Amino acid sequence: MSVFTKFFELLGFYNYNKDGPGVPKEAPPKHPAVVFFEIYARKFWQLVTINLMFTAFNLPAVILAFLVSLFYLPGFVEGQGEIDLSIRFAFIVFFTALPLITIGPAQAGLTFLFRNYAREEHAFIWSDFKEQALKNFKQALAVSLLDWVIVTVIGFDIIAYSDIAAKSSSLFFSVAVGVLIGAFGIYVIMHLYMYPLMINYRLSFSQLFKNAFYFAGLKLLPNLFILAVDIVCVLITAAAFVAHPLVGIALYCALTVSTITLINNFYVNRVLKEFTDRASGADEQKG
Repeated sequence: MSVFTKFFELLGFYNYNKDGPGVPKEAPPKHPAVVFFEIYARKFWQLVTINLMFTAFNLPAVILAFLVSLFYLPGFVEGQGEIDLSIRFAFIVFFTALPLITIGPAQAGLTFLFRNYAREEHAFIWSDFKEQALKNFKQALAVSLLDWVIVTVIGFDIIAYSDIAAKSSSLFFSVAVGVLIGAFGIYVIMHLYMYPLMINYRLSFSQLFKNAFYFAGLKLLPNLFILAVDIVCVLITAAAFVAHPLVGIALYCALTVSTITLINNFYVNRVLKEFTDRASGADEQKG
């Protein structure tokens, strides 16, 4: 027990042996938004700690992305020959794939921590994070590798088709761009469920994606709302960065990822619980 905890106990705070008012038996359930902000306030410093830890794990990805962006800039590599372009492409493919070794497993560990927080259950930050990252290493790495392939392929296709559509006024390529953007949007929504499904259930890789796709479509409107809230969090961080780069970086390193992950897990945990309860009820009726 720290000196500060003892001091606050003397003032009457954090004294768990003292009788409190309790919770009335007939008290109505709290609104989910109220519960979320109570958890957020109670776990605030844990959120900061986890965000800093997650940022440290993904620091190699950030550094390599910066180096890749420099390498890709015109004039960074002298010469315009095919050999230079081939070397540049190989550099980008190789070095952007390397950080995926940590990104996926770290996301699995992060999801477990915030799933417990969403359930108002305890979690040991480092030991549980490490255990879940290693336990789900193969599937998490496979998901992050697939993310890399899909983002690369769809991103390139959207850019290429948009350029063709702009130059030729082709309706086909304009429609193709819209379809690709829609497909990518669904894939992004699926990520709300991929890691929670991974740590909660024993699923094969194909089952993981099948169920994530199912929930993405089943709860499409609420999913879009949660995605919009996530985007607002990102925009707030971006605005802070524009106002003052150090403030934006500090906000990202300390709170942005944790806030978004807690929002997502708080929502997804309720969706999965609802689904599990319905499945259990159906099984009992059949029995």
